[in-house]
Amino acid sequence: MHKSCLVLALSSLSASCVIHKHQEPMPPKPAAGATESGQSDPGMPAFAAEEAKSRPATRMLSLRLGESEIDDFDDTDTEDQFTAGLDFLYRPQFTNMGVEAGVLFTGNTEEDTGLLAGAGPETVDEITHSTAELYAGLRLMPVHSRAIDTYLGIGVTLISVAESSESSTGADADDEDTTVGAYARIGFSVPIDPMTIGVDFRIVRFTDVDLDTRVASQRVDDVDSEQVTLFVGWSF
Repeated sequence: MHKSCLVLALSSLSASCVIHKHQEPMPPKPAAGATESGQSDPGMPAFAAEEAKSRPATRMLSLRLGESEIDDFDDTDTEDQFTAGLDFLYRPQFTNMGVEAGVLFTGNTEEDTGLLAGAGPETVDEITHSTAELYAGLRLMPVHSRAIDTYLGIGVTLISVAESSESSTGADADDEDTTVGAYARIGFSVPIDPMTIGVDFRIVRFTDVDLDTRVASQRVDDVDSEQVTLFVGWSF
């Protein structure tokens, strides 16, 4: 009798242990790329783990100020143009290539030019040349560090150019044209949290305009230019 009770009790205890064992929750799976201890997964390539830390996605808006030199404006001494613009950059995570777009405005006014307007005795007393530019392209950022970033960019640009002049007789004249061109750029920047400051060198080529300028000695066939700007960027 006692032996039967003992066997029955041991059987019940064993069944209870089996039930509890099956009801224990499974431990949570470690996150992708990490072990149970929270360390990086040995199976993840080292460069991928490092890239995840050092190259998060970038969204940056930059204010640019500087100077553009447009060679075809040299007869009126307006070739050195004050330049201002806004530039937007987006670079996805895990890549060195991004897309950029922006606007640039340039302008310069020369007074008391004394230049002849056409073949007559009339002179151009004041002349203003200006451009408005809308561009988009790709930006490659091959070098990235905590101290300095470098980048290269290429793209296409749409440029509107305008001339406004006043003659010695008080008559005003205006003309404008639009062209498409290509640009290339190289730049350097230094991150200073939460901003980025840097310098940008940019050339524009393959433009073609027909500006009916009033200056007898000037012929404006293009607005190809070289630009140097300083910029301040804000990431968000």
